[in-house]
Amino acid sequence: MWPADQVEFDELEGLATDLVQRRADAADATGKAADACEEHLREIESVTGRWDRRAGLRETEVTLANRQSSIDTDEVALNAADQAEGLRNLLDEESTSRSSLEERTVAVRSAAEAGRAAAKHTPSLPDDFKIPTADPLPTADHVNLGRNSLAEHRGVLKGYVDDAKLATGHERDAKKQRGIEERKQEEDNKAQELTARHHKRLQAIEGELGGARNAAGRVADLMAAAAGALGRADASKGLAKLIPELQRAETKLQSDTTSHNKAERTELDLQRRYLDGIAAVLAGELTGNESCPVCGSTDHPQPARPADDAVSIDQVEKAQADTAEAKKQAETARTAKEQLGKKVATLRGKAGKHADDPALATTEAEMAGKAAQDATTMADRAGDLVEEQNNLKDQITDAEKASESARTDAMEAGVRAGQAEQDGVDKRAMISRALGETDPVKALRALNDLDQTCETLANTLSERDIVEAKAQNATQIFEKALQSSPFGNRDEVRSALSDEDVRQVLRKRIQDHRQALHDLRRDLQAKDLTELPDDRPDTAPARDAEAAAKRADKAAQEGRVLAVNGHNSIREWGKEHRVGEADLADARTQAQLWYTVSQRCLGRQDPKVSLQRWVLSAYLEQICEFANQRLEVMTGGRYSLAVFTEQEGGGASSGLGLRVNDTYTGREREVSTLSGGETFQASLALALGVADVVAARSGGIRLETLFIDEGFGTLDSDSLQLAMDELDRLREGGRTVGLISHIGTLRERIHTGIEVTASERGSTVRVGEIAPI
Repeated sequence: MWPADQVEFDELEGLATDLVQRRADAADATGKAADACEEHLREIESVTGRWDRRAGLRETEVTLANRQSSIDTDEVALNAADQAEGLRNLLDEESTSRSSLEERTVAVRSAAEAGRAAAKHTPSLPDDFKIPTADPLPTADHVNLGRNSLAEHRGVLKGYVDDAKLATGHERDAKKQRGIEERKQEEDNKAQELTARHHKRLQAIEGELGGARNAAGRVADLMAAAAGALGRADASKGLAKLIPELQRAETKLQSDTTSHNKAERTELDLQRRYLDGIAAVLAGELTGNESCPVCGSTDHPQPARPADDAVSIDQVEKAQADTAEAKKQAETARTAKEQLGKKVATLRGKAGKHADDPALATTEAEMAGKAAQDATTMADRAGDLVEEQNNLKDQITDAEKASESARTDAMEAGVRAGQAEQDGVDKRAMISRALGETDPVKALRALNDLDQTCETLANTLSERDIVEAKAQNATQIFEKALQSSPFGNRDEVRSALSDEDVRQVLRKRIQDHRQALHDLRRDLQAKDLTELPDDRPDTAPARDAEAAAKRADKAAQEGRVLAVNGHNSIREWGKEHRVGEADLADARTQAQLWYTVSQRCLGRQDPKVSLQRWVLSAYLEQICEFANQRLEVMTGGRYSLAVFTEQEGGGASSGLGLRVNDTYTGREREVSTLSGGETFQASLALALGVADVVAARSGGIRLETLFIDEGFGTLDSDSLQLAMDELDRLREGGRTVGLISHIGTLRERIHTGIEVTASERGSTVRVGEIAPI
């Protein structure tokens, strides 16, 4: 069960403290028991581990014994490999020298074949040159003799190559001179063509010069005509832009005028609907059993109700503002339309006959401007034409001189070209007689290639002789070392050889086996392995006991944590309960204060006046002040109203009662003691006082219209006169006062109104002047 107060919370916290201590003691005990079981398990597992280690060492001892025969074989192979390693370098050197000799022999045969192929492709060879052979191999002396013969023949070929170069030079010079001849002939032709064009242009200039001098006399008249046409075109364009603006202005004026008329009709309709519903507005202000501000009656059997189309004074005022704004816009549109009309008339006068056709006016202006511009351009060209005429005469003289010079240069170049061509032909004929169709340059290049091949062959033969001598020496050295070794021939040596990595593996395998035997015997003689039981100890019971002890300890620790958490939660709840009790006491005090304030505002506590009624009482006092100003006038200073603030009955109406002060008797009395006419006067004064208070409280907004329905029949002639005088003062102050009455004497004071006449066929309404009875 949840604690009911702070005392029970404190008792519960004490019980939780005891529980925490008991759970802590239990957890300590289970922890010690779990530690003891864990220590016992470690001791048994230590003995078991040493027993398993001894069994493993004995199995390893059997494995090493079985591997001994393989280790012995490895020792024999390692000894043979070490002895063969001493002959490895000699054997490798002999094999390398023999391989090199074979390679050199192949290279000699290849070089000889290359020499034969080069000789085959050499077009000019000396007569004593012998072509090398690949089998049998040539000698170095044979090759060197051939190279000497090639050297002598090379000198002959170089002479023919030089002659060929001279022939080529002569041919090149001849070609160059022929090119000069062609260019000079072309220059001569171009100079003659230029001279003809210049003569033709001179004739054209003479005709243009006469036209330019004639146009200079017409420039002034054409410029004036172009300026006039341009002005008319600009006026026509401006007119085309203004006419749509004028049309839009007329359309806007028509639209704004229509909007103004519509706004006036709307304003009149809203004013009519507002006046028709003014009675409902006054009826909506009636409250409780208070007197009607119009008739003074406290009984309101059928108060007027607002019609479906009733409007407020704000709507009427907005309509008046809308009408004024629409009128302003219409006047602005009319002014804009008149200004545009004046501009259109001015531009139409300037535009002339093409006022309504801007395109035609523009075309006419462009044609006139072009005629003036063409005449000006032509007149301005007179000076340029004279200058061009003089320049052309000079250019004709220069072109004729250039033609004569080019013709002479062409003839001289032709003579030089012919001589060079003949020299080249002579050189080519001499080479052909010596070599036939063979090109001396190609023959010399092929001879050089052959000589290079023979040089390579001679060098290769020398290298082979050196390698052959080294190979014979290496064989002698190896055979001498083989005789002093345990091996009978080269194959036995190669079979015994092993790589260093293989020998290292064999050596390491033998050493590891010996070390393993030594370590095994040492470990088996250790003291911690010699004092073990024969059978392996069983660890299952100790492990089960340790697991059970740990489970019990875990449960005890969890119980202690739960107890501590519960104790902390109870402590926090107790603190929260203390804070909550203090906050609740403060909240109850604050709630009592607010309750007292609300009861006072609702009028349920002394002085038994609600806040609403107290505020209304303050308004009523202001209304009485304004109402008394008129009531004293209407009653000749006899009556005034005062607010009665003392409690009445149960206090429900306290603060809103009215009393009448009668100066004739000097006493205050109930308003119900007033006569019917006096009651009407008091009600009328109160209604006017309400209007004054509304104006004072609403920033100067006044109730401009007042309707009074009946009540005048209760007044005597003097009182009626005073009441009408007060209403006349209101009317003179700018307010509208409407009277609804059957009293005939009022016709003497009211000249305009609405008269309703009843008949058998219904009622008739007439608006206008009202004739007195």
